Amino acid sequence: MSEMERMSSRTWPVLAAVALASGIAAGARAQSPGDRAPAVYEYAYPYNTADLNENHFIVLDAGAGPLRGWYYGSSDDFDPAREGYLPGFFVAEMDGLEVRDGVIRFTLEPASGHYFGAPVPLHYRSALDVTPERLPLWDYGVAGRREYRGMITPDRIVLDVDGAQRIFTRVGVDG
Repeated sequence: MSEMERMSSRTWPVLAAVALASGIAAGARAQSPGDRAPAVYEYAYPYNTADLNENHFIVLDAGAGPLRGWYYGSSDDFDPAREGYLPGFFVAEMDGLEVRDGVIRFTLEPASGHYFGAPVPLHYRSALDVTPERLPLWDYGVAGRREYRGMITPDRIVLDVDGAQRIFTRVGVDG
C-alpha cells in the first residue's frame, strides 16, 4: 500500500491549505517582486440590491516579500445596529495576519474617518490613497477593532463572523 493510500481523505484538505499557505507566504518570496499576482477572495453578500452591492473582498499578496493582506468591507462589521442609513465602506490592511496549518487570522481596525459612501476599488491599499473626488466620505462615525479567524484552502476562505460563516471564494488569478 502506497503512502498516498494510507492517508485518510480528511488529510488532503489540510495538506492543500498548508500548500496554499506555503505558496502565498513563502514561495512567492523566492520569485522576483511582482511575478505573482495577489490572490483575491470575494464574499457575496446575500442581500445585495440593484442599487447597493455590499460584497466583501480579501486580497492576499506575498509578491514583494512577507505575506500582507487587505480587507474590503462595510461598516456593518463595526456597527451591527445600523438602521435608517446606508453602510459605509472601507479598505484596511490586515493587522497580525497569520496563515498557518489551514487557519487564517487577522485584526481589522479601520479609523472612523476612513469610510466611504461606496465600495472601495480593489487597487487601493489604504483609505489615505482614495481621493475625495473618487469616493465621497461616509457621513457616520464608526470605529472599532475586530479579530477574525477562519479556515483557508486554495479556493476559499471561511471566516466565523458573529457565529455565522462568511464564505469567500477565490476570484483572483496567480501570475
